Amino acid sequence: DKKGEQERKNIAILTSKWPRAFRPNHKRKNEVIMSWPADDDAEGVKTPLKKSGRASSKAVKKTNTSKAPKAVKKAVVKKKVTQQAWSPKSVLVSTGKETTQPYIAARCKKVHGKTVEQVLGSVQFKTPSGHTKTYGVADLKYDLFRGYLTLKGGKK
Repeated sequence: DKKGEQERKNIAILTSKWPRAFRPNHKRKNEVIMSWPADDDAEGVKTPLKKSGRASSKAVKKTNTSKAPKAVKKAVVKKKVTQQAWSPKSVLVSTGKETTQPYIAARCKKVHGKTVEQVLGSVQFKTPSGHTKTYGVADLKYDLFRGYLTLKGGKK
C-alpha cells in the first residue's frame, strides 16, 4: 500500500519474533536491516535484551582495570622548512649537533661552508648500506629541520 501500513505490520512481526536479527533502517523509512547473530540466538533466548530491544553483540565487555593513567599525546608544533626558506646563495653552516647516524654527520661536514646551489644535485655521500647518494632537497630539509645545519646570508 502507499502509506506503508502493511510494511510496518510486517516489520513489527519480524522484530518481535527475531529482535536480535532485525533492526530499523534509519536511511529508508519502512525498511529493516537483517544481521543474523553469530551465536544464532536471533530470538534473544540465550542473551538477555538491552533496553533498546537489541542484545549486545558481545556478551561481556572488557574494562580497563589497570590503575595507570593513559598516556596523553601532546601536539608538537613542527617548524616547516620549505623551499622558500632558503635562497640558492644561502651558505650552509653545520651546527655541530650530535646525530644518531654517523653518515648524517659526515654529509653535514661535506656541505658545511658551501651554498645551497653548490650542494643540491652535486654533493655525494655514502648511506649506511654503502650506496652512494646525491644530496637533494629532502636531505637539506631533513638536516635543517633536525638542526644539524643552519643557513647564513643569501637574499632571495
